[in-house]
Amino acid sequence: MKALPFIFIAGLAAAAPALAGLWTDDYEDAVAQAKAEGKFLFLDFTGSDWCGWCIKLDNEVFSKSEFKSFAKDNLIPVEVDFPHGKSLSSKTRDQNEKLKQKHGIRGYPTIILLDPDENVIGKTGYKAGGAEAYVEHLEEIIQPHRSKVKPQGPSAGDTAGPAGGFRTWTSASGNTVEARYVQRIGYSVTLQTQDGRTMKIGIDSLSEGDQEFLRSIRAL
Repeated sequence: MKALPFIFIAGLAAAAPALAGLWTDDYEDAVAQAKAEGKFLFLDFTGSDWCGWCIKLDNEVFSKSEFKSFAKDNLIPVEVDFPHGKSLSSKTRDQNEKLKQKHGIRGYPTIILLDPDENVIGKTGYKAGGAEAYVEHLEEIIQPHRSKVKPQGPSAGDTAGPAGGFRTWTSASGNTVEARYVQRIGYSVTLQTQDGRTMKIGIDSLSEGDQEFLRSIRAL
């Protein structure tokens, strides 16, 4: 296997999700990533800058290593925010309002868990007891559905690693890199290598096979 030469790497830019760490605010990208990696969608309906219980949940659970470790292996966390002071793009505001109506959200925080096919498997909210207890609570919700959730790809040989989702990506010129799909923005796709680096690649610079793979997970 040929490693990617510097000239190929030079066309890649470091990328980060819309929110820091594991979180994103792009629902469509989250669905695609959940399908590719065989994980559950974790929608946090929140008022991040005014809702006291939302802030407590963030401080007591989401910011803790126990939750972060569990989420990394099992969840695609999506912040569906309704802030008072923070500015959101019109696209994000419209998306969040549609999700709120779809799931009948009446208060914050509300947590909706879905499988990669967007079927609701559970609903919860703030719970006292800290991150470890909250992780146990989430495990109880998703455990009955684990057997139905698997990483998606063109063939079984395209995934590797304990979390799944890693595959060989090939440029139009034949150079390769081992990585997994993270998200698509415009005409570029963000990938993550096994050592945790992120890279952004122009979709047109990928092989026809990789473009077909992206279409199969609704990334295009």
